Amino acid sequence: MQISQMQTYAQSKLITAVKFIESGCSPIVIELSYIKDKAVHRELLRRGGDVVTCKCLEQAYNICRDAGIHQAELVQTMTHDEAGADYTRAGEQPAMSLRF
Repeated sequence: MQISQMQTYAQSKLITAVKFIESGCSPIVIELSYIKDKAVHRELLRRGGDVVTCKCLEQAYNICRDAGIHQAELVQTMTHDEAGADYTRAGEQPAMSLRF
């Protein structure tokens, strides 16, 4: 989803969930869940053809606040081999609710 679409969908109250996904030492990406044509879709936020990445939560907050979004979930995963040895979700921490 493009940033301009995010702003339009947020104003129309079509965005149902926002996740800030932080995987290991990688930058944070923003995943949006929204309703379109009576179906729920999930997409990463994009600028042009590139996925938007944030170095810190403050950058992610600012992008969302500019669109009128004031809450999200922070999902953190460890990508180390030890964390994923048993099964693929072993390194995922419980999501943390954020309001900003």
